[in-house]
Amino acid sequence: MLKRLVVLLLVAATVTGIVRAQPSTSEITLSVQVGFDGSFRENVWLPVYARVSNSGDSVDARLMVRPETSNNAVGDTFELPINLPSGSQKSVFLYITARNYASEIRVELIANDGTILAVEPAQVRSLQARDQLHVVITQSSTSSIDLSSIHDAGYNGFQTNWRINNIPDRGAALDAVDTILFSDVDTGTLTSSQIQTITDWIVQGGHLLVTGGTEWQPTAAGLTELLPLRPDNSVTIDNLTPIANWIRYERDQLGQKTVVATGQLSPDGRVLVNGENNIPLVVRRTLGAGTVDYIAVTPSALPLRGWGGLAELWLTLATTSNPQPGWSYGFSDWDRASNAVNILPGVNLLPDIVPLCVFLGLYIGLIGPLNYFVLNRINRREFAWITIPLLIVAFSILSWVFGFNLRGSEVTLSRLTFLQSWPDTERASVREVIGLLSPRRAQYSLAVGENSLFAPVPSSDTQNSFLNGNVQSSIQIEQVDSFRATNFPVDASFIAAFNAETVITKPDISGEATIFTDIISGLQVVRGSVRNNSVLTLNDPVILVRGQALRFAEPLSPGDILPFEITLAGEGPPSPAPLAYAEGTFRSIYQRSYSSFLYDDSQSVRDIMGTPLDNRGNPILRTSVDNATLQELTRRHSFLSSLMNEPYGILTGRGNQVYLAGWSDKALLDLTLDGGTWKSLDTTLHIIQLAVKTELPKGETVITADQFTWFVQDRTSLNDIGPLDMIFNPEDLVEFRFTPLSNAVLKSVDELSILIDRQQIQRRSIPVDLWNWSDERWETLDNAKEGITSVTQPKRFLGPENSVRLRLTAESIGGYPRIQDVSIEQKGTF
Repeated sequence: MLKRLVVLLLVAATVTGIVRAQPSTSEITLSVQVGFDGSFRENVWLPVYARVSNSGDSVDARLMVRPETSNNAVGDTFELPINLPSGSQKSVFLYITARNYASEIRVELIANDGTILAVEPAQVRSLQARDQLHVVITQSSTSSIDLSSIHDAGYNGFQTNWRINNIPDRGAALDAVDTILFSDVDTGTLTSSQIQTITDWIVQGGHLLVTGGTEWQPTAAGLTELLPLRPDNSVTIDNLTPIANWIRYERDQLGQKTVVATGQLSPDGRVLVNGENNIPLVVRRTLGAGTVDYIAVTPSALPLRGWGGLAELWLTLATTSNPQPGWSYGFSDWDRASNAVNILPGVNLLPDIVPLCVFLGLYIGLIGPLNYFVLNRINRREFAWITIPLLIVAFSILSWVFGFNLRGSEVTLSRLTFLQSWPDTERASVREVIGLLSPRRAQYSLAVGENSLFAPVPSSDTQNSFLNGNVQSSIQIEQVDSFRATNFPVDASFIAAFNAETVITKPDISGEATIFTDIISGLQVVRGSVRNNSVLTLNDPVILVRGQALRFAEPLSPGDILPFEITLAGEGPPSPAPLAYAEGTFRSIYQRSYSSFLYDDSQSVRDIMGTPLDNRGNPILRTSVDNATLQELTRRHSFLSSLMNEPYGILTGRGNQVYLAGWSDKALLDLTLDGGTWKSLDTTLHIIQLAVKTELPKGETVITADQFTWFVQDRTSLNDIGPLDMIFNPEDLVEFRFTPLSNAVLKSVDELSILIDRQQIQRRSIPVDLWNWSDERWETLDNAKEGITSVTQPKRFLGPENSVRLRLTAESIGGYPRIQDVSIEQKGTF
């Protein structure tokens, strides 16, 4: 009895120890914030900010979002290992991507033995392509900052209010965000990784707003190196009337005293608004493709708090920034990206026909004539009942061994990389699509380097290639120092596609350009040079400028310096402002006079390819090339088409910037593959923004239509509408706001021209309304006609940064009017 009692006590003690080793769910607390107050963009990275505490025994667990518990809101399983010692509290980020129909995300904390420790659901909503997403970071209890007015007509602006802790540690997690504003908050608590995240986000096209006022010192503490004005003191001024005058909001002149931050301008800082004694009130700089604005006062204090013009101030700051080229927004067509990695130049997935024919001939010869000849010779033809099955079995084994060895054992990684770099930063943005071709059915684990985000390529119903759809529906993505897809199966001769995003030190390829006006022709000229101080060779290099391209005859090899000169035609439509950009919209359904409307490809695809394409997008070559070269060109075309998304196919968004584009055969992202040895086929597209200097002309000059941006400030049409190929129904109305590029803002505008093209045989009047900023009312130009209509006293029609508001109303024109394009020009002096 004593022995039995001892055994029972030992068992009870062991079981109790096991149970106690696993904390109860009541000892674990989990709270999460998904995305941006639940807002997200489809297939764009969104951060899940989780706070976990453990008051029980220590436990190893995983923070997880998976399709089966989130109603397939996510396509894959994302998990983050987390160690929870007793009494610990941790804040971590889990990065996921979600589908557009997602309405709820369930975040689970699961112990390594499979026990579910905590579950936290979160409601989410998908944004439309042109909805704007703004993040406000403040600690002010009296803050009334509202950026939701910043959006294109027909769409919405969404604002999320964050604390410093909500800022993620990887720049790609902010891809969905359009604007970030810091006001009355201590940015000195930002970590170095958070500062780098914000910097990388700006460089890739983000818009950062930072305010001053009484809390100027803590607000600027962690962001000083990014600001166009480095504050070091403050003064009190009598009024902020210049801000009201700048946005032409004359109802309230902001006459109260207020505290203004003062300091030194950065070398590239540009003052937009000066106050009394030339104290800068609003200062701007560009950083990479992005914009940083410093407002030296705080909107949380009088006189700005409650001011009716505040919404117009935010909208003006958003719409006067430079346009973004069509490649700035990452992949817009995942199907074409998948097609690109499926093209493997020089790789034949089927064995060569000659060995197959020899093998088949040998099989037929042995099983037929030779078998009969031998058996007949020994007079044992009845043995055919035995020899034929034996030969079939032998050849079956031989064909399996032959085929197995013919496939080889090496995995082929097809990698297509897109790199962007800018002259004022040493870091470059890298986006990569990776295809894994397996020689036989096997399981693999694929990992990318540190600070990268990595996931399978989003699938769609149109991806019906036999090379796709082979990987299990949900791949497990582990997030530690690097991202890792674990133990996913791939069938023989199938390709599993992934995408990755990171920031690296840019290759040393650069250049300079100067834009000046030719005295004789009156046209702008771009003159400059590019240099290659890297070890890479840039093949098929091309210079991209506003509406034009110049190809170099030779590659840009290491050590090369190549000069160039391009005369700009000064023709073409204006570019969309950043908030007017959208994937897949503004595509003409008619074949207009613009030659680009005859093609499915964007202007930049044609400019970079430099090769005519047929209706299926295949290169049309004047000279014969080998099959591998043709495959490489087709691969490049598919890759470019997945990246370039330009409204109407011709609005490139290049503005007054100059870019060098070219190709190399070196991948730039570190990969680790478990499950087999591998080789790679690498194609990398480099787009390098050059340092540009603009020499302003002396005397009178014309700011042509292609030096403006536009967005739709108001419309009643149910369809998206831009200043090209407009088709009106009765009662339709559209209001455009045209703004010159930042280096095309005249000091004095003497003449304003309205350009309208209706493609009609007979000319007729087209009532055009212009907004009178002084009187705050619309004025109708009754004498406006198709072609060019000039206004010789345009001051009343000029808003901030010489912007112009123009309205067209179908009822005023009559019938079902159709206007091919509308734009403006300005004549004056700098």
